[in-house]
Amino acid sequence: MEDDKPSISEIQLKVVVAGYIGIGKTQLLNRLAGKEFNRHYNSTVALHLERCVRTHERVNYTFFFWELDDRDHNVGCRRLYTAEADMVILMWDASTTERRFREPSFKAVGQWLNKLDDIDFALENRPVLFVMNKTDRSEIKEPTPEEKKQIEAWVKTYGIKTYDIVSGSVKDSMEPFEQKLVECAKKTTKAFGLARTQATQLATVGNFPGVREANNNSGTVLERKVTMGNF
Repeated sequence: MEDDKPSISEIQLKVVVAGYIGIGKTQLLNRLAGKEFNRHYNSTVALHLERCVRTHERVNYTFFFWELDDRDHNVGCRRLYTAEADMVILMWDASTTERRFREPSFKAVGQWLNKLDDIDFALENRPVLFVMNKTDRSEIKEPTPEEKKQIEAWVKTYGIKTYDIVSGSVKDSMEPFEQKLVECAKKTTKAFGLARTQATQLATVGNFPGVREANNNSGTVLERKVTMGNF
């Protein structure tokens, strides 16, 4: 008997990754790609590309990461590197053992938002994941109230509609990062498009009786009403 399970869907997402120098962006992407943590690695110059796949609810999400270094790229390069991106990851350093990183790296998050806004990146159409790394080197394990307040201010200023925050250490478990990454992926335009396509297919294949469309605040939802004798 053939397997009646629904097929796996595929979504490919381009993710822009940016932040201050030396805060673990490359390490994060290496770990997501299945590589071991390595304290000795070369800092990114200009651009670092990485790829990983995560499966959730019968959808394969293939993430193509474009990590930008913290140099002041010209506008043309910035547009090229960020073109057609679906998501953004902005990282800062939680470390209090190396305080020279914490404050400037958080400030750089706002600077990157401004750089993206300068090239009409349309932040309102893309999920933004704010990542606080190196909690293993800090007594502060999550963003401070001041940092959360500042993130909320940035969200309002740049019209960001979808965002999330995650904190942890790329030396330790990747589960918090992976979970938030997939949650943001589910809120991309491509994911919503897939959901609409699947809903349309469900409504039309076989012209099932008792299927109707109902609108709610999040879009079109299919409801199947099955009654006795209506098979």
